[in-house]
Amino acid sequence: MKKVAKIIFLIFALGVFGASIYVILNPGTTRDFLNQLFYKEPAEVATVRENLGLTDRASFIFRSSRPSLESHDDFLRSCGTTESSTYTLGCYSDGVIHVYNLSSLDFPGLVESTSAHEFLHAVWERLDGAEKSALTPELEKIYEKDPSHFAILSVYSDENRLSELYARVGSEIADLSAPLEEHFKNYFKDQDKIVSYYTSYSAPIKKLETELGEMKQKIDSLNSEITEKTAEYQSRLAALNSAISDFNNCANTADCFSAADFRARRLELSTEKSALDSLNTELQEKVVEYNTLVDSYNETLKSRRAIDELIEKGNS
Repeated sequence: MKKVAKIIFLIFALGVFGASIYVILNPGTTRDFLNQLFYKEPAEVATVRENLGLTDRASFIFRSSRPSLESHDDFLRSCGTTESSTYTLGCYSDGVIHVYNLSSLDFPGLVESTSAHEFLHAVWERLDGAEKSALTPELEKIYEKDPSHFAILSVYSDENRLSELYARVGSEIADLSAPLEEHFKNYFKDQDKIVSYYTSYSAPIKKLETELGEMKQKIDSLNSEITEKTAEYQSRLAALNSAISDFNNCANTADCFSAADFRARRLELSTEKSALDSLNTELQEKVVEYNTLVDSYNETLKSRRAIDELIEKGNS
């Protein structure tokens, strides 16, 4: 019995030693294991995780990041901002995924898209140097195809920029290179579904922003045209009034005009007056068009600001 006890003790000691060595060599994996072990996943978070269709490997990382769907005030404390101009609706801070909970509002897919985005920050943090180096040129190719889509990256430092680019590519871009498709298959069973969440909530916002941009451009163009034509009209009107005054003075002076000169000059003045009347009519039509467009712009802007207000109020 003593011999058996010694063997059991030796096996136990070797196990403890092996575990200690593993912890030393793999601190991140051990941290993830412990985080997941002691994380009590809220039902609403579990629903989001299921909706994302994560692989087993991804589900482990997601849960070990202790994701939390938070109210307005809690999110402010966690992430420090809800700036709707850039739609900061989530953050990955100190190994924890924080998501601004807007599921009760009319933004289908927003919580899922934000959760996927922040989850990918957690994934990027766990990739080793070789993996990041291999992915970087593929990510940059996506960026170069449409820099305007990633305009926000200009405010990030180099390392944070890559993490943000990675998260945005994985959660927002459907047309990926083969290496990126294979990579994201390690985490999403259907990456197109992830992109559809982003498209679903961002499409109405993008549509409003596009409409506002187009209307603003048209308003500015009309304003310039009205200003230019008004200056032309006023200049020509002043010249016409002066010419009419000279004509009348000459007409009242003996032998100032021949009969032919009189008729020709009167025709010129009449023609210019008709042209100015047409220009004035065109101006009035442009002004009406301008005012109508400004009214439409203001109404559309109200809709855009209503979205901002919803995001700002959230579930507070």
